[in-house]
Amino acid sequence: MKSGDIKVRTRFMVLIIPFLFVSGILLIGASELAKDKWKDYAIIFNIINSVGASLFSGSLVTFIYNFFIKEIDLYEMRDSIKQLLSRDDKVHRIIFFAPTFLENEFYHEMLHQLIILAGNLASRMEIIAKIPSNLKHTEVKYHDNKHGYIHDLSKIESDNNTIIAIVPCRPEFHLTIPSDLPNLRNIVTLDMEVPSCFVDKFNEYSGFLANIRTDNEEACHEIAENLLNYFDDVKFKKVNIIICEGDFHNRGKLFKEAIESENEKRQMQVQIEYFPKDTPVMALNFGSALVQARHYVEKSMNLLIKDNAHNINPTFIFCSNDNMAVGARNALIKLENKASSNNQIYQVTNNTKIMSYDYSFTVRDFIRNSDKFIYFSSGQNIGAFAQKIIDIATNLENGKRCDPDKERKQLTIKPIFKSQTRST
Repeated sequence: MKSGDIKVRTRFMVLIIPFLFVSGILLIGASELAKDKWKDYAIIFNIINSVGASLFSGSLVTFIYNFFIKEIDLYEMRDSIKQLLSRDDKVHRIIFFAPTFLENEFYHEMLHQLIILAGNLASRMEIIAKIPSNLKHTEVKYHDNKHGYIHDLSKIESDNNTIIAIVPCRPEFHLTIPSDLPNLRNIVTLDMEVPSCFVDKFNEYSGFLANIRTDNEEACHEIAENLLNYFDDVKFKKVNIIICEGDFHNRGKLFKEAIESENEKRQMQVQIEYFPKDTPVMALNFGSALVQARHYVEKSMNLLIKDNAHNINPTFIFCSNDNMAVGARNALIKLENKASSNNQIYQVTNNTKIMSYDYSFTVRDFIRNSDKFIYFSSGQNIGAFAQKIIDIATNLENGKRCDPDKERKQLTIKPIFKSQTRST
């Protein structure tokens, strides 16, 4: 039966409704009058009364539904149900695979941003968070967990409509994945530069859609340039710098190179002394960055306080991520708590400021509220990272990128810079 036939029947029902309505009233009234006159046949008239009541109520309900609710079209209803039950075949899932969501703000803020952006989309998008399952072993630190990702990725059913967004445990991750899981597809890696020796392999492997990262060199240069501007504003001629490097990324090394290069361009306006002298760039493990930075900064500051040649100058501490910055801040607070018994400590800590890399929520809050120690930050625009992942996912069709960045596998997010006095 066609849709037109249904509508013809509906119009016929509209015409017959008044007849049934009137018939019902007549049958009810006539049966009530007849019962009083022919009492011996009351049972017959009760039946007639019931028929009349049925005609009356049925026609009334049909009238209200047709004229005050809607006209019935069964085929339109069927199509609507099919549409509701049909699956969105273009985009439906992003699996965010990170080393941890507790010990590093970059990861849980990235997850937070992904959830917000996905919730604002017109189409359906699921965000699934995962961490390597073998992290339950206490001897495994998440940034040293070379095989945790591979082990857990082998359990994932990769399909054409799922993006796997991964924060790699090591730079060589981009080479390890193809050899272990040749059929895994739609991988987007974050916050990790593809080592130059692996670039060809990365570009050839169809499973990698993109590598998204901040330009660490540019970010470190922004910190260095703004720091020298600050030195000029407050007329500093000689400063101490302590550098907390990470065990990869080379942000500490890049910062040292940038500030030396920029200072040389300005004809050495500021004399920079690195401290401790024997380890101007100290590499710390990102897996326990907060604790290691606290111990290292406390040790370095104690040596600085004892060194009369250095403790008279202001001190600046560069930290390769925000966890290190918080650890360094904890060390300075601990030292300052000793100030009541040692005025020399207070003088040194009072002239110490921290430069951080990542600019996640905690550091933003410190800078916004004029924290005594955390003063500068640069690096990750986490909202832009999340938006780029969403853009890639929403432009995915049958497992292939259909957006303008399709051929550009390595995507760079512009860094940001913030301080308590200026922002760019």
